[in-house]
Amino acid sequence: MSDGLPPSHRYYRAMQARWRGRLTLAITDRAALARAAMGTFDRLAWRLTALAGRPWFETSVDYESGAARNEVVHTTRVRSLGVTLVRGVEILTLDPDGRRFTLRGEHRFLWAPFGVRRVEGVGEVREAADGASYSFSYLGAAITQTTCIDGAALVVTQTSAFGRSEVRLERL
Repeated sequence: MSDGLPPSHRYYRAMQARWRGRLTLAITDRAALARAAMGTFDRLAWRLTALAGRPWFETSVDYESGAARNEVVHTTRVRSLGVTLVRGVEILTLDPDGRRFTLRGEHRFLWAPFGVRRVEGVGEVREAADGASYSFSYLGAAITQTTCIDGAALVVTQTSAFGRSEVRLERL
């Protein structure tokens, strides 16, 4: 432990900021997407996001306001051509073991403005507090996400049975 804080607290304290980068999303296996156990609109959402070019991925991490409760607030917004496609808020609850956490949140989509999609998952911060791994379900797909601090940037990679995305986030 550095500064008397466990890895999860050190990591999210270091990530406290607003971030932005260009998202790349590729459907790598169209047959797997077609077979995925998801609704028509979810499948369409994956395809449209992949076709959106390189939308802006904007995010914020608020560690300070919830640190005493072992909570981190994370927001996400994906924009293309000035239009918000997705907006979400998640709460990460840091486990007393100092590395693991749970994730619960809600996302809203341009194509379903009155509907809310729930996001739930788990994750673990690396011992060195230089990145984390996440597992969650999103739009009907099992997603594995890794984050890695790369100098002043944060690289976020997501993979599923049918696709891959990556964004290099810079502090605003």
